[in-house]
Amino acid sequence: MANASSLKGLLKFLRRDEWREAFAEIQHAHFFVACHNVGVGTDKMTDILGQHAAMTLWGCAFEDFLSRDLPGDRNMVDVYLKRRSYKESASAKAFMKAIRNSVMSLYEVSDIVQGQSFLARDLIRGGEPVRVNERSATAQMQPWDRIGARIVPMSGTYQMCGGILYYDHDISERLLAELRWFESRVEREMDVIADEFGISFDSKLYRRITAEGALLELAAPIFTRMWLSNALDCALNPRQPQLFNTDGDTLEFCTLRFPLVQTASREIVCAALAAIDDLRATSDTFLDWIGPEIGISELPADLPGHVIMSSHSEGGAVLGTIEVRSNQIIVTANSHHRAEQAKALIGAALRGLIGEPTLETETPEELLARDEPTTEHPAEDAEVPIDPDLKRKIIHDQLDEHYRQTLDKPLTMLDGMTPRQAAQAAASRDKVTAWLKYLENQSHHRRDRDDPLTTYDITWLWNELGIPERRV
Repeated sequence: MANASSLKGLLKFLRRDEWREAFAEIQHAHFFVACHNVGVGTDKMTDILGQHAAMTLWGCAFEDFLSRDLPGDRNMVDVYLKRRSYKESASAKAFMKAIRNSVMSLYEVSDIVQGQSFLARDLIRGGEPVRVNERSATAQMQPWDRIGARIVPMSGTYQMCGGILYYDHDISERLLAELRWFESRVEREMDVIADEFGISFDSKLYRRITAEGALLELAAPIFTRMWLSNALDCALNPRQPQLFNTDGDTLEFCTLRFPLVQTASREIVCAALAAIDDLRATSDTFLDWIGPEIGISELPADLPGHVIMSSHSEGGAVLGTIEVRSNQIIVTANSHHRAEQAKALIGAALRGLIGEPTLETETPEELLARDEPTTEHPAEDAEVPIDPDLKRKIIHDQLDEHYRQTLDKPLTMLDGMTPRQAAQAAASRDKVTAWLKYLENQSHHRRDRDDPLTTYDITWLWNELGIPERRV
């Protein structure tokens, strides 16, 4: 089968002086803007991103160059095959011609067969997904990944060229939006677009592009530029995602410690806490603080980060937890605002039984920075290890219950409809499909492959909503 090694002759041919300037212009179109925007030279990409990423980016530019018609109607593949075709095998020549006629597009990955193949759906040009023969790349692919690649027909099958870029959902949506925006500019600003893509504009080019209604023959630099901009930003400005609770408060782990007065017993304190309507006992000495149930559509709008939610099995949102010990009460909440609310709630219910609390706070970054868990609690308070299989079953059961409830809750992503409602309406079925794909993809991309959230299978949701045929 033809592969990247089939291009050795072309790689050697690229060193000739006749291609040096034209290829430099293509590389400039792919790399300069992204590097310039963060204040680094294109020669620093390898130092910042590593050898593998730099070679992948170079491969994308090289494949773009092989597909380009240069001034004078010259193309390097055409010239090479005219002069050197006698040196190449039939499969290598077919692969070169396939790249010469290829375009880079955005594909959605599904039905992965490790070490063999995957299905690729073109998110720009549409159509049915095609089965792509691929070995090495399938090892890192996950269902519903989005990739920028050149997929070409070869001997009755489909094959992927060497340059492949992985995009997360948000970046891929930005890429799609930018491509649509550029397409809308074709008629009125073709000269400007040609300059941005680093090519020469002529009437033949304009007629071909407008007739096809797409810019994919010229748009490869947009794919590279978008990926490179994000990669450089992540590498040069590492940061934790901003986290919020359902009140819109910045996440901060707060611990209140109320000392018990000498005359207060654990039994008296637990009885007083049990009288509070918003508390639910989970054991003899632990209680959950419950607030109103919060739907996705009720969350604060436009928060620049992720919202952390925790639902109680009996309904409602968990706002905090309370532990009653022999000499103190420990209250935890995930924001300073909620800690103040808990202080007022507990203080009023246990007046005369507790003293003034101390407050300890810790940000998510501080929590992650800790090398080892604290050992301030006595041994009898240490967490008892749970059998991994039992832990997995407990979490999977909780997720089953969570998603069963979610199916009947209005979601902002579905324009306020519930998933069941969206699945029944033809106009909104694409949105609920995108929601399910997003859930599944995020689960597969968790770092710990044994994490119960990673091993949870949401296939049943497709069947529950009556759209299993869309999981392709």
